[in-house]
Amino acid sequence: MSFDEVREVLEILIKHLEKQGISKIDLTADYYWQVDSREIFEFTETPGDLSLGQLTFDIENLKGLLAQPEMVVGHGFSWLGSVLTALGYQHGR
Repeated sequence: MSFDEVREVLEILIKHLEKQGISKIDLTADYYWQVDSREIFEFTETPGDLSLGQLTFDIENLKGLLAQPEMVVGHGFSWLGSVLTALGYQHGR
């Protein structure tokens, strides 16, 4: 999948929510279970300890990237992924 396709899919999904009158991210949950990054794609064993992730933390970090784009980090994809996952569960119809 190309980055152009990812942008297009995101635009389609955002427009879908906007058509429902949803104009901003207003999540009903804050904390979520998180699997260690070294174990998340390893299927030979059951993951060990789970940790907690926090959507408000993820969103604040993403807003920080908007304020200072030169401070971009690859983990931003994980923050965005968590927010998109929460949106999918909250608005998945």
